[in-house]
Amino acid sequence: MSAYVDTDLPDGAGAGFSSAEADAVERAVRLYGGIDGKLVEIGTWTGRSTVMLARRLPDWQILTVDSYPEYYPEAFLRMVGPATARELAAANLAKFSNVRRVIGDSVRTAHEWLGGFVDVVFHDGGHSEGQAREDVLWWTARVRPGGVFALHDWCEETHLGVISGATPVFETYGWERVEGYPVETVMAWRRP
Repeated sequence: MSAYVDTDLPDGAGAGFSSAEADAVERAVRLYGGIDGKLVEIGTWTGRSTVMLARRLPDWQILTVDSYPEYYPEAFLRMVGPATARELAAANLAKFSNVRRVIGDSVRTAHEWLGGFVDVVFHDGGHSEGQAREDVLWWTARVRPGGVFALHDWCEETHLGVISGATPVFETYGWERVEGYPVETVMAWRRP
């Protein structure tokens, strides 16, 4: 298990992000979220992207949510199963005082959210059309006006469900695409 604990890796390394994608997430947060604020990450898995966010945004409060379902794609389950992913996330995130974890469904967490508006939501959770639609639908209402919703894996070739699930929700509620996005597979939308 210790081979996967990667809190000493460079930002973005091992998190499924290129440097350009990690920069793109941070840029969207800084442009529309401010210097410090509240960020919700949907999809923790082993905590690698959370490590990147916590390092780059040390003054932010970060809530990361994952239900660790058994239905993750086989490729993920061959690398590490849900129980091990939970343990790795705990180890990866232990040193970050600005991160709080919720092990549970992201939609249910949104329903029960009592923390007021958030500045930014970062989605790297369920990649099916239905999962992306539900996550985006319920969390967009929690983003403050002028805030941003960024998504990883915005890619027609490998994750069309993210695009087809999220886009209609953003368009229905009048969200604006952030200029200059997508960057590789990171997309950002701004709430008017």
